[in-house]
Amino acid sequence: MAVPVGADAGWVPHVHEVAILAAAQVFGWDAPYVAGVTAARLHGARIQSIATAHVTVPRQTRRLRLHSPDGTVVFHQRAERVITPMWESEDPWSIDSTPAGPWLDVHEGELCTFRLTSPVQTVLDLMHAPSRLGHATETHEVAWQLVQRIGFDECHAAAGGQRRHRAAHAAMDLRPTVPPPEFWRKLAPRPDVPGSRP
Repeated sequence: MAVPVGADAGWVPHVHEVAILAAAQVFGWDAPYVAGVTAARLHGARIQSIATAHVTVPRQTRRLRLHSPDGTVVFHQRAERVITPMWESEDPWSIDSTPAGPWLDVHEGELCTFRLTSPVQTVLDLMHAPSRLGHATETHEVAWQLVQRIGFDECHAAAGGQRRHRAAHAAMDLRPTVPPPEFWRKLAPRPDVPGSRP
């Protein structure tokens, strides 16, 4: 592993960069992406579990224990047929019919440029499976930090292409303001929840 130019004598790589490099060695650069609370941290959220990196890959993969830096890589299986490249579109959520699949951004690190879930995708994933993509005790707080800057239309568009309607409802419930009525009409109902919005 090459040390970046200008790095201090005691430099060690970030856990998430080692994680994505390890995943890319097996699956190439088109499949893996950073997700969960790890992506949330790169989007500016404050998290506690900085020594654990969450990476999504197309096949089931065992955890990887790192020694320099000290940390753990948790791989999550999700085989993607389609993704929404957020870095190629200025306003994708203004379109009623958006592609299925996760919404991804790109991040330039010290060692490589890699893909990660966008803020809205990160929130939807955390609300969909709180204990899977981070520590269950902190995912709610992390999602709350990110959801404050996510628009209703953006959340609806991302959820609609992935059947993440319940996650979108839960995410919008974290916001301090009430969504406009048309937001709830765009989402599928929650018949299993008494009194749920239509």
